[in-house]
Amino acid sequence: MAIILPDLPYAYDALEPYIDAETMTLHHDKHHATYVANANAALEKYPEIGEDLEALLADVEKIPADIRQALINNGGGHLNHALFWELLSPEKQEPTAEVAAAINEAFGSFEAFQEAFTAAATTRFGSGWAWLVSDKDGKLEIMSTKDQSSPISLGLIPILTMDVWEQDLADLVSSGVDGADLYQLNVFDGSDLNRDIASGKVPPAATTSMQGDMFEFGRTYLEARAYRRLSAAHWSANNRERSLYNILAKAGVPMFPFGSGAGGNVDGYGMMLHRALKPYEDMVSRGEKPFMALMKQSDLQPFVNQVVSQLEQGYLNINTLVAMDSRLDELNWLYKLWEKRGLVLYNGLLYKLTSAGEFWTVNITQSTLEAMEYIITGKNSFALESVAAQDTKTTSKENPNQEIRGIGQGKANISVPTDEQTEAQRKEALMTKAKEEIAKSGASGEAANRMVQAMANLSADEIEYMMERMMS
Repeated sequence: MAIILPDLPYAYDALEPYIDAETMTLHHDKHHATYVANANAALEKYPEIGEDLEALLADVEKIPADIRQALINNGGGHLNHALFWELLSPEKQEPTAEVAAAINEAFGSFEAFQEAFTAAATTRFGSGWAWLVSDKDGKLEIMSTKDQSSPISLGLIPILTMDVWEQDLADLVSSGVDGADLYQLNVFDGSDLNRDIASGKVPPAATTSMQGDMFEFGRTYLEARAYRRLSAAHWSANNRERSLYNILAKAGVPMFPFGSGAGGNVDGYGMMLHRALKPYEDMVSRGEKPFMALMKQSDLQPFVNQVVSQLEQGYLNINTLVAMDSRLDELNWLYKLWEKRGLVLYNGLLYKLTSAGEFWTVNITQSTLEAMEYIITGKNSFALESVAAQDTKTTSKENPNQEIRGIGQGKANISVPTDEQTEAQRKEALMTKAKEEIAKSGASGEAANRMVQAMANLSADEIEYMMERMMS
């Protein structure tokens, strides 16, 4: 018999105004349900160990190594949430005389307990839980755990808990900063983060579906507190934060780059300064301009600037593109399709991104540019990317029987670096791909040779970043 997601013992909106229905739905129907599904998937591999999560987490060394971290993360997530739902109540509850006496003995007073418990929750860095626990001798203690770890694994008995939700958003607002970015984290093949997830050092990253839910929650959270969305991911709390550099740069306004990693546009040329500090500092110390890339922009750049700058601010007015080239009226077909899919809304003048569209802004922008290129030139450079690593499942190299979420299948034309030799192979693969892109851009002769020679001095990461700029 599989682990079952328990129903809430009250309506989703029963805890308002303290916890709204949207938050309860997100955490119960999405997050908790995911922990249940993942825990069941892990347990299916070893039916002989049973499904008693409390017993399993009480002695994690007895859990088979290849599912141990999955059960710590997901089994703990299920048990923690199941207890939490039972502890919450729409009605005010008072501790029983026995509980009150135990709290007074351990902490001096109920008020002192509340203060210590609140401190445990608010000082928990990132996501996690605050706990009132008892040891085997009945001694009470306040503690916190990170992510979905359970006190059961420490030999303690959970009595009271508080899930630390959206603490990063609360910290953002309370800090008084002028602006912030709100965007999803993708896990990339071959990255240190991906390897740490595979080895169990850190919990799995949220899937793209979960990220979409979190984006929507964060968006609603910030809007309710009068933050303004300045661009695809950037939000402002006041007029001190305007994101002018990003907005103007993506609109193609002439500007000189300044500082490591900065980019700019001058007289039809795009440029990027070194993102890595060492080559940047070395070139500056030698009196050289620290360019990582300098290339003539495509004839389509004015069109690109219009699309990128508009979508970055949450809309696309196809009429502005039609005024530049009447053939681009064909883009309406694509956007009407996206309207059916819930990504945009047409208001009679332009297409506005929905919340889902804002989440997928980068993909919508890239697809619009590819369609536009095909309409104008008859050529295409469609970029088919692999699924984000956090959305894929594969097997562990060390243990072929271990299925892991968070290890991508890899890009067909780029190897994944694990050491110096494979890093060199990755750079060689990237160089080959870059040469193809240079040829497609129309560059040839001495100019093309100079670009290839310049790339030979870059790292694989810098070449890949430069290619992203070229292809966009």
